[in-house]
Amino acid sequence: MAELRNPSRAGRRLLVVITLAVIAIILGNFVAPPIINLMKPLSTDISATYTTEPAPTLVLDAVALREGRVPDANADDGGCAGQDPAELPLSCFIVETESHLHRETTTSPADDRREADVDTRLEVRAGDRLLAGITDHLRVTRQSTYPVADPVARMSVDLPGADLGLDTGEAVRRGLQYFFPFTTERRSYAYFDPIAQRTIPLDYVAEEPHHGLETYRFHHEVTALPLTEAIARGWAQPEEPQPAGQQLLNLLSDEQRALLDGLQVVGRAGDYYSDAELARLDRDAETTVVLEPYYAVARTLWTEPESGVIVDSEREFHIYLAADPREAQALAAEPSPDRAIFHTVAHWDERTQAAQHEKAQPVVDRLRALQVLATVCKALAFVLIAVAAVMIVRRRLEQRGRVS
Repeated sequence: MAELRNPSRAGRRLLVVITLAVIAIILGNFVAPPIINLMKPLSTDISATYTTEPAPTLVLDAVALREGRVPDANADDGGCAGQDPAELPLSCFIVETESHLHRETTTSPADDRREADVDTRLEVRAGDRLLAGITDHLRVTRQSTYPVADPVARMSVDLPGADLGLDTGEAVRRGLQYFFPFTTERRSYAYFDPIAQRTIPLDYVAEEPHHGLETYRFHHEVTALPLTEAIARGWAQPEEPQPAGQQLLNLLSDEQRALLDGLQVVGRAGDYYSDAELARLDRDAETTVVLEPYYAVARTLWTEPESGVIVDSEREFHIYLAADPREAQALAAEPSPDRAIFHTVAHWDERTQAAQHEKAQPVVDRLRALQVLATVCKALAFVLIAVAAVMIVRRRLEQRGRVS
């Protein structure tokens, strides 16, 4: 008993080694994981701006069309100037310009601390002129960044000059939109497209470097989506499984259906198709066609997987007229100055990319530091346990030698 109350120098050394081993085990196994868990939830004080590079754009000048005048950009076009605007083809109101997207997104605390409110204003501008604006509100689960299952999401779309708007009212939103989850995986994610008003799989493509960061590239291409159905989904907000076609349109009011009918364009085929297109589609120039708007998008996102930060974005938008879904599919990748309602490629500018990299890099550095700490501590604990075992065996052998 006296030996236990007054341990020898070897006993004190053994006690120190065992204590250090326990500390290393705690640091390696029980310190890093809680710190990482604290980093996972989406922050509730985000205030970020995202801007795309100015890019060539085809756009229907809805203001000029409503006012019955040729847009200034087409005033020198011999086929459009000096004629009755009511008899002009739609191409006289489609202008070539430059546009960019500007988005401001903020997050704030929700009533439930596990959730966050996300508010966004997105504007499409040609210079100082507003082409379209989207105001969006949703609530997400901070851990997964997916929308909550409650009907609290709301989106409104303004189209200056167009006699058509969209306000979804409060609805259930499904799919990722502005953020990826912490520790993004190599898989497809459900992604909500605000123009299509539906959730579309966004597929993992490859792991690739992006300005010094390892990223996952996600991509999808969606073509020939009837824009009338997208607007109808926004108005009606049907529950799953979502109806389509006439079944979806039956959910609308008479006034809403009349507005959608107004999106149809009727005219001579030769006014909407080039000679090459007429030949390929086997259509006579004098044939009367009924065209409806369709939507296509090619979307690519680069995400730093450990933090879930989207570090780059490129989207090609195409809203265009076609006579039927098969034709819309065939013409989705061919923007035409005769039928395009809107076409552009929106790629984040260097400032936006740099800002996103600055968000991702510190998270990556902290995670690597914690991983190194955990690995070193576990290795140190193994070594210390081995040393302690040797010391215990040696001490017992010495005690037996003294007894004998």
